[in-house]
Amino acid sequence: MASEVLIRRIALSGDFLDTDWLDPAVAVPDSIKRIRVVSSEITFAIVGKASTDADADVANVTGVTVDAYLASEVGGGLVRGQSLVEVEGGALDGRIKIKGSGLKTGEIVRLHLTLLGVGALAAADIYLVGGGRPL
Repeated sequence: MASEVLIRRIALSGDFLDTDWLDPAVAVPDSIKRIRVVSSEITFAIVGKASTDADADVANVTGVTVDAYLASEVGGGLVRGQSLVEVEGGALDGRIKIKGSGLKTGEIVRLHLTLLGVGALAAADIYLVGGGRPL
C-alpha cells in the first residue's frame, strides 16, 4: 500500500450512510477530504477492519455492498457527480476497489459512501489508490 493514501477511517456499528451533503443546509464533516482529480480515472479501496485500532487486522468483507459517488465542488456548493463502480472485491483480503472514469483533471471532489451489510466489521479504512491528490 505504499502508493495508497489513507483518506478516511470509519468506525462501524452497523450499516453506514454519509449524510446528504448535496442539501445546502447540511455541512460536510471535516473528516471528508477534498481530492483534486489528476487523471481521467480515480480509484479508491475500502478495507474492512476487525477493530477500530489503527493497526487492526484486515477483516473479511463478504456481503458488503458499496454505493459510492463523487460530489463535485461547483460554484461554492456540491453537486452529485459520477457513481463509482466496484472493479474488484476480495472477501479474503478484506478489500473492495471502486473506480470512476471520464473525470476532468483539476476537478475537486469528495467521496460519498454508503456501506450496507457490514456485519461484524468494526471499521473501514478508505484509501485513495490513484487518479487524485488529497488537499
